Amino acid sequence: WCRVKSCFRRTPTALALLMSVSVKSLAEVTKDGYMTKLGGKGLTANWKKRWFVLQGNKLFYFEANNSDKESGVIDLGACNKISLDTIKGKKNVFKIEDPASSATRVYHMYTDTEAELRSWVEAIQHSMMSKDISGLSLSMLRAASVSTFSRPSTLMKHKVCTLFINVAEARNLPGFKGTSDPYVICDAGNAQVRTRTMFRTLEPFWGEDFTLDLVEGQVSEVKITVWDQDMLKKDELIGQVIVPLTSLSDAKTHEQWYPLFPLSSKIYISGDILLRIQKSVMRRTLTVRVIEGRNLASKDANGLSDPYILLFYGDQKRKTKVVKKSLNPFFNEDFSFDLPKDADENAKLRVEIWDWDRVGSNDFMGETEIHLDEIEPEVVYDSWYILMPKLDDIMASEGADKKKGNSRGEARLKLRYTEDMILPTFAYQGLLDFLIPQPGGPGSSSTSSTDPTQGVKFIIALDKVISSTERESLARALVATYHCPMYRAALSLLIPLTTSEIRATIHEETIFRGNSLSTKGVDAFMKLIALGYLDKVIGPTIKAVYAMKKGCEVDPTREKEENIAGNFARLVKLVEQLTADVFSSAPHVPAEIRALFHAMQSQVVLQYGEKSTARYSVVSSFMFLRHICPALLNPKLFGLAPDHPTEHTARVFTLLSKTLQNLANLAEFGQKEPYMKDMNVFIKANLQNMMNFLDAVSVPVPLPAPELAPILTETDLRHVAAVHRHLDREKPSVLKLLSDPNLDPELKIAIEVGASVLEKVPH
Repeated sequence: WCRVKSCFRRTPTALALLMSVSVKSLAEVTKDGYMTKLGGKGLTANWKKRWFVLQGNKLFYFEANNSDKESGVIDLGACNKISLDTIKGKKNVFKIEDPASSATRVYHMYTDTEAELRSWVEAIQHSMMSKDISGLSLSMLRAASVSTFSRPSTLMKHKVCTLFINVAEARNLPGFKGTSDPYVICDAGNAQVRTRTMFRTLEPFWGEDFTLDLVEGQVSEVKITVWDQDMLKKDELIGQVIVPLTSLSDAKTHEQWYPLFPLSSKIYISGDILLRIQKSVMRRTLTVRVIEGRNLASKDANGLSDPYILLFYGDQKRKTKVVKKSLNPFFNEDFSFDLPKDADENAKLRVEIWDWDRVGSNDFMGETEIHLDEIEPEVVYDSWYILMPKLDDIMASEGADKKKGNSRGEARLKLRYTEDMILPTFAYQGLLDFLIPQPGGPGSSSTSSTDPTQGVKFIIALDKVISSTERESLARALVATYHCPMYRAALSLLIPLTTSEIRATIHEETIFRGNSLSTKGVDAFMKLIALGYLDKVIGPTIKAVYAMKKGCEVDPTREKEENIAGNFARLVKLVEQLTADVFSSAPHVPAEIRALFHAMQSQVVLQYGEKSTARYSVVSSFMFLRHICPALLNPKLFGLAPDHPTEHTARVFTLLSKTLQNLANLAEFGQKEPYMKDMNVFIKANLQNMMNFLDAVSVPVPLPAPELAPILTETDLRHVAAVHRHLDREKPSVLKLLSDPNLDPELKIAIEVGASVLEKVPH
């Protein structure tokens, strides 16, 4: 018994494996019932129905509900994740992951109904709370109960790291030949994103958002690099700013102008490479498979590179093939190195990547070093290695920069780095019941709220105190949470938010002019559910513009006078087709959007009268200003085109967007853009068509019955965690509103209840 107990302390599954239990011997069971489990591997894998018994943090399974011996046991104390899964031909599938085994083991099960799926997942989540069960006696294990094993202090949780980047604009950029065509590349570890190019400007505005998922401990900084696009030769590197993630550790949005520092394109390095490494002491060999690279730096005029890889170990050298015209090359080549018996313990494998050039010298693209003393013998390692510049190149570049000076302009960025602890669903259940009460839903009986709108009222109160820089982040997380597959309740949030803002607006012409939670929330919601609508309605125009050979420029400062008439005719033809597609698209607008527009328009008519033009502007401000026109200006960002537009194509989209936005504003072109005045004939002829369209998309249609998911997914929980972080941090500011004697009594109650709910969520 001493040996068994010692073994149990080292490996919690060991004791369970030595025991043999029957269904009848398991006392104080948390839950039991039939589920179908996937067993075996590869060709022998098959599904078998099993009787499962959940006792403490052990999930036993048997051939039947009267078996004398278990078929197996899953140690939930060693598992770290439970989530839904998709397997062809099966419904209600979930999986449990056990990372404690030599290779992460995954258990797949499915239930007969969604109700059973929800019940099992919630029960297992509770049981996975307890991980430290060492020192328990055999009798304690046999008679284990929920109270014995469930310890709130050991909540199962994991951390997710997210970097949000808004590349807003730049100013005072150096001009090559008096102007520039700037774009931005953002690098954080192996994640890389790129903005569109803004042509012929030293004061570019991008206004593009990116969200990057990072691995904790593997990324220490974000690099923002501004480039000048050149169609005939290599792009010129304008400047770079490097922001340490430690400077963003407060999880708040940091918005400021960052100075750009000179950087030689020679030392601009990006991307990483995937290697498979095995060190065999028995065979005295080091085996390396060079698999692939990703997000590599462009070194050629075509915006690509011709990469190959060199490997060095001692005086041994190996070389891969050259992969032509790629920034994400696939090699899949194996190499072997001899390991001498007296090998240096500090020996390294050095890996360099180069761009092959037919003429001139090859370009260095980065390197990485692997310390072999960190490689366990006879173990296969598959790892991504981040590429770094050579130290000598960095020192040389810094010396040259001091001589040239440091003025390369500035970039305005909004950056936010968060590390959220993701808790199991039940840890957030009280908060979810408060925000999104569901009759008969999970935890509905235990919620402290008697008014189902108190959660939204708390959000409305929060909007009064939250900083403008945090509104967008909170709005996105709220909309994603309310609209997640388990709830599909975004309208219960957005209709009260928008109508409340309209009621609080004195002058109708200023409705939705600010960056409130409602405007940011509706914007996020439309991006979430209306991208398919965009593809159907403006997709054909986008494809036509990308295929155009001739331009539509009508500005005499940009185009020869003799070409303007023909260009204007082409522009009008495009505008006519685009508006015809838009005006006929009301039936394709998602029903949820139409319901939201109906609520907003009804509130405007109630408040300002039937003849108020605000009935149109409240709809057009979202439909066109925040949705259709931005998608025209940046089709790649909205998933409507595979590549960023060229200068010629981008200009056509700009002219189309200007015309459509003026028409949506029910306004003609004026002195600010005199070259567009001829388009006023078209605008006047279509004003009534536009008003009819804005009314049509505000007519509600029956909402489709949603197919609700039984549990929250990993992605859903990330959004819930972000909501909790925002609400918990802003709680002191919200509580200060209670001192206002003029505070609405209903808001006061909502604040008090909300603060109480937040107190109960574990941290």
